[in-house]
Amino acid sequence: MLPIRNWYPSRLHTSKQDVWCEWMQLKGIPFTDPFFEETLAKGRSKIFNSSRFRPASAVDLLAAWGTALPHIPPTAFIFHVSRCGSTLLSQLLGLHPLCISLAEVPFFDDIIRLPFKTDAPSGFSVSETLSAAIRLYGQQRIGNEQHLIIKLDSWHMFFWRQLRALYPEVPFILLYRRPDEVVRSHRKLRGMHAVPGLIEPVVFGFDPKEIHAADLDDYLARVLERYFSTYLDIASSDSRAVLLNYEEGPLGLLHNVASSCGMALNETHIMEAAK
Repeated sequence: MLPIRNWYPSRLHTSKQDVWCEWMQLKGIPFTDPFFEETLAKGRSKIFNSSRFRPASAVDLLAAWGTALPHIPPTAFIFHVSRCGSTLLSQLLGLHPLCISLAEVPFFDDIIRLPFKTDAPSGFSVSETLSAAIRLYGQQRIGNEQHLIIKLDSWHMFFWRQLRALYPEVPFILLYRRPDEVVRSHRKLRGMHAVPGLIEPVVFGFDPKEIHAADLDDYLARVLERYFSTYLDIASSDSRAVLLNYEEGPLGLLHNVASSCGMALNETHIMEAAK
């Protein structure tokens, strides 16, 4: 057995011009939580991850280590505008015995947003690092998995061209919901992208000087405008993009994604989605 098996890069760090990552052992921990941050929290509670000395490596080693492990390539990427059923869909897909479902992996976000950080080193390759990380996260956990579904953070849709260049044939699932319903949901509990400044404004194409005085609902409306505009760009130019409406319900969404990805559903999936 390879020593790196069941180990996953959990956080990306920069120090001067160096980029390095922490590692976490996740053997025996199912990837069924609504968000992968919760899975990492469970990992931190395990004795083999609780040492004061955390395993770390240079980020350059990801490529070689990821290639050495038996892994499966992405089956589909799920984009979403938030509060549109993507979390439940990801969990339902994760019930498939042959599927690994990843929900908003923090390490992927660390990679994608690193160039927007003030201390970002020169020469860092988002594409190479992200593809290596996806190989590591796609490592076969039992040995018979055939599908890897990756639900991204909502703002990752702005990087769809980079992902398409890496994965030319992988379906892009574009989940959406009526904007007014999304806003009402965020009024109860706002996500990161719904609060000015929590995500670098330039990620959304905003001028940092303009967003700090913005009303919360006005800011979210501007974010959603950018989201839907980007969806139109993807849908009009990418033949592998599939638009899915929240109103189709869990069962409809599950069937459509499975059909787009060539996944055969079993009775468990259908019963869970019908609840």
